[in-house]
Amino acid sequence: MIEKLTLTKFITSILIAFSISILGISFFIFFWGDSAYGLSSMFQMGSKGIALPTLMQVLFCETLLVCSRGILFSKILFKHMRILWRTIFMLISFLLVTVACSVLFGWFPIQYPSAWISFFVSAFICVTMASLVMIYKTRKESVKYEKLLEQYKEEHKKGE
Repeated sequence: MIEKLTLTKFITSILIAFSISILGISFFIFFWGDSAYGLSSMFQMGSKGIALPTLMQVLFCETLLVCSRGILFSKILFKHMRILWRTIFMLISFLLVTVACSVLFGWFPIQYPSAWISFFVSAFICVTMASLVMIYKTRKESVKYEKLLEQYKEEHKKGE
């Protein structure tokens, strides 16, 4: 049962990441698809949509990213690594995997530095937003666990 749940979480994580990526790419295609037509394989249909090979490439990239997150945040391989270092390594793996897929699949032309600058700016914005959400979530959970700990202490203090 645990393996099935883990596989379900894994597939769900891939599909969520894929959906978010496709929504982001669709946004760019809607506004800049025709002007980027011919510059990148990602914009091979202009503003008409996303080609099937591009969809599969994004799915592959997101699968690699979810795998790297799973490895970095597993308790099995990295039992004693602090969450800060896990997050830093996750951000580094995000950049490495995304850059590798971008070069491999021709998403951004190597000869156009402005495309790469735009990519890094948008990646920085996405990573910053994701980090802020993660910090907020961690703080909210911390407050919740602090309250539970205080409640536990009070209950056991009365039992003495």
